[in-house]
Amino acid sequence: MISNFEDYSRALFELASEENVADAVLSDLMTVKDVLAENPGFTGLLDSPAVSTEERIAMVDDAFKGASYITLNFIKLLTEMRQMSAFFKCADGYCKLYDDANGILRAEIITAVELSDAQCDAICAKITAATGKKVIPSKKIDPSILGGVILRYEGRQLDGSIASRLDGIKKQLADIVL
Repeated sequence: MISNFEDYSRALFELASEENVADAVLSDLMTVKDVLAENPGFTGLLDSPAVSTEERIAMVDDAFKGASYITLNFIKLLTEMRQMSAFFKCADGYCKLYDDANGILRAEIITAVELSDAQCDAICAKITAATGKKVIPSKKIDPSILGGVILRYEGRQLDGSIASRLDGIKKQLADIVL
């Protein structure tokens, strides 16, 4: 089992950067992640000792023939080693290295209702001003927060939701009653 997927991620990122295909490899990795997430049994098949290496490599060639040669060779390497189960961690590691090298911050914006593009842009502008990084948002709707916004980025969570504020008031009232 690959115990240090960061080394694989770093090697892949360095090679892709050297070859000036870091963007293409990132795109490929995200596509492969989607395919594997939609077909979880495929990862197991690519790791299976019951299927010959040649057959597994042929499946990779067929499934990912549109990928760059670097991405395809990386997937073949993991397949030969029967370590495709480590692909997701390797891809996530690559994405982090790519983002760090390009000043990108991925932020999750959670609201109770759909944000307009202008509202999303305003939130992203504030995050950019605070971090100095280009923000790539992912929006999520969660009606249980009632209103306000929850932001998640760089391992942080900023909770400005109404549900959170109500919970805080409830705790304060409970402390007073006790």
